[in-house]
Amino acid sequence: LFECSFSCEQEKEGDKPCKKKKCKGGWKCKFNMCVKV
Repeated sequence: LFECSFSCEQEKEGDKPCKKKKCKGGWKCKFNMCVKV
C-alpha cells in the first residue's frame, strides 16, 4: 500500500504550492492510503 497525501499543510515546502499525491489507476485514497478499488 502507498501513502496518499495527509493534509495540504504537510505537503507545502516554503512558498511552493502544495501537491497532493495521487493514487494510480485502479486505486483510490482511503484513510491516507492507496487501496485497490
